Amino acid sequence: MQSFTSNSLDCLWTLSIDTLVAVRRRYSLWVSGVRIDDTMNCLPADSKKKCRSKVSRKSVFLLCIVFSASAPAAAENGNCGFQLVTIKGTAVEVEQSCAALAKVLQTFAAIGFRIDPEFRLIFKDQVFVERLDQAGQLDALRVLGFFDSRRSLIEMTSFQSSHQEERRPWGVIWGPEIAGSILHHELAHMATFAVLGDGYWRTDPSWLEFIAYSIEFEVMDPSLRAQILANNPSAEAFEGVLKVNPMLHGADPDRFGLRSYLMTRDKGGLEFIRRVLAGEVDFSTSDIVWRR
Repeated sequence: MQSFTSNSLDCLWTLSIDTLVAVRRRYSLWVSGVRIDDTMNCLPADSKKKCRSKVSRKSVFLLCIVFSASAPAAAENGNCGFQLVTIKGTAVEVEQSCAALAKVLQTFAAIGFRIDPEFRLIFKDQVFVERLDQAGQLDALRVLGFFDSRRSLIEMTSFQSSHQEERRPWGVIWGPEIAGSILHHELAHMATFAVLGDGYWRTDPSWLEFIAYSIEFEVMDPSLRAQILANNPSAEAFEGVLKVNPMLHGADPDRFGLRSYLMTRDKGGLEFIRRVLAGEVDFSTSDIVWRR
């Protein structure tokens, strides 16, 4: 039987709905088109605090239902010039989202992946996932953003959220700069899904996060990246691919993200990400259960 412990008020960052819980073929659960699996992956808003999980491989213990707070007032719609893109937020958020999308698309194109984006992006003052454990108890986990591949949906905390004082990813105070970086992360999930298709759901969730973090740091403003590196001087690259796993991600997502970037940098930068996406590596990134 699996167990899970977490302080939901401490875990306030970003996740992909597909990595919220790692899908297991024999135990799959679906709620309103959202995939349910057996690990809780969230990124702490304060680098000193962690989401802790204890995961066995016997059964799925957690049922997650996505919900979120109401959208910010005076929302505007945009599509960044793409017919199948819808963005709802303030004028500034729509403008910055289009710039972020352009940067992510250019980055994927530079490594050989041309993407025709198809997604909805909604900004909200607060974004939550609500979880139901085996005891039938509900509690809410506030996150900064998530990507739901089943609905092609990104929900993001507003750049001007009234709760911004609670969010400090990598020790950085919440604001437009770090919020934009988080948005790059979620857009990287969207682009990865566009590249992998159904293979996205067969990929180990920790590798999906590895790719998204690596893209996020690659396109990050150099001054922000330097600040984050200075805030986390003890962070080192993963010493091997076996370290890229859900347990380490769940134990300290902040550190996992930084170590992912450092490993990517040491292995050739974006060319390494291209090889991972193309399956041109000598290790598997598939979920271990899907490989059976």
